[in-house]
Amino acid sequence: MRPAGPASRLYPLLTLLSAFSARLTNNTAKSAPDSTTSHDNHVVNNVITDLMQRARDGGGVYTLGQQPGMMIEGNVVRRMQGDFGCYYADEGSSSITFQNNVCDTAPGWLDMWIDTVHDNHVLNSYTNVQAMRNNGVNIQIENTVYVDGQAWPPAAQAIIDHAGLESAYAYLHDWFNP
Repeated sequence: MRPAGPASRLYPLLTLLSAFSARLTNNTAKSAPDSTTSHDNHVVNNVITDLMQRARDGGGVYTLGQQPGMMIEGNVVRRMQGDFGCYYADEGSSSITFQNNVCDTAPGWLDMWIDTVHDNHVLNSYTNVQAMRNNGVNIQIENTVYVDGQAWPPAAQAIIDHAGLESAYAYLHDWFNP
């Protein structure tokens, strides 16, 4: 890891995503501007289904804190449970672009619940869910297409068809769907 600082713009980062029995041990993290130093991450072309079956505070794609340069694109989130949405920008989520995503069946398709969420762009979304919440500041939401049931327009169907495992890895579906 390189030291944090304004010249390098690289920050030490210790992150776990949906971890189980993970250990972060013997690390040193210091001199970062805050504890949410993520930037330039891309969440692209994923299929995310049946999440939040027990917990209530989360989303299919969940962000927390500033995320300069983050791109969330081409994802399909289906059958969300819990209280929030397919795409959930929590406290302080900022500088994120959500683009060309699909939300299929959820309590809400988008949730930006508080004014600490700011300066995000949500473009070309497709959803069969009317509910959404935008209490954020300087949030640009453009070209949201609401559909009835599963009547996805061609652009949404193209996202659905392209998301998920690439054909070379399709055999992995058998591991999850015996």
